[in-house]
Amino acid sequence: MAASDLAELLPETRAKLAKHLAALANHGGGFIVIGVDDATRVPTGAPPAGLAKIDQEAVAGILKRYLSPPFQIQVESAEQDGVGYPVVVVPRRGRRDNR
Repeated sequence: MAASDLAELLPETRAKLAKHLAALANHGGGFIVIGVDDATRVPTGAPPAGLAKIDQEAVAGILKRYLSPPFQIQVESAEQDGVGYPVVVVPRRGRRDNR
């Protein structure tokens, strides 16, 4: 997902992010690296200033708006070539039945 300020994302994009985070939580957890192309997994070169605005509070606000009940996430940072990329860490949610 290429990144810009989360507050400037279209509602459809915010809803899509919430949907992806919920899917990760429901399937054992995982993470999303913001600012990296989905298909190629190559950093998009998004400006660091835009990436810095993506924090715990911004992502938690999206979850609160689009999911009921919202769940806890953690926003960390990974660095490549001197650029920090927000990493949204999603814990496993609920019980998974392996039948």
